[in-house]
Amino acid sequence: MTLQDLQAVTAQPEVRKLGRGEVAALALARKLRSAVLTEDRGARRAAPRVGVEPAQTTPHLLGWLLYEGELTDGDVSAIISEHEGRIAPNRGQLTVYLRRIHEEACRCRLLRDGPVIQGTPAG
Repeated sequence: MTLQDLQAVTAQPEVRKLGRGEVAALALARKLRSAVLTEDRGARRAAPRVGVEPAQTTPHLLGWLLYEGELTDGDVSAIISEHEGRIAPNRGQLTVYLRRIHEEACRCRLLRDGPVIQGTPAG
């Protein structure tokens, strides 16, 4: 990444309000033409304006890992417990979003796989 990459991103007024880490993440994602993972609302709003799409969050990542089978439903409680143990409730806990994405991943897996009876697809 070059100084010009950073300057191209910071030319946007929305980006000037962000911290250095968010600016660097947006610049790198723009250069690599990839998504960016951030919990910062300002960075998520600024992402499309600097040519970075999609801007995703930790719940998005959890949902994808559940949908793809890299994590199981049983992992969700441990992930939420660890998250709540590290982040104070007044500092932006994601618990409600983690639970919602878990439900959505289950719904999407059901749509993809159909009902399963005794380990075999129904049909």
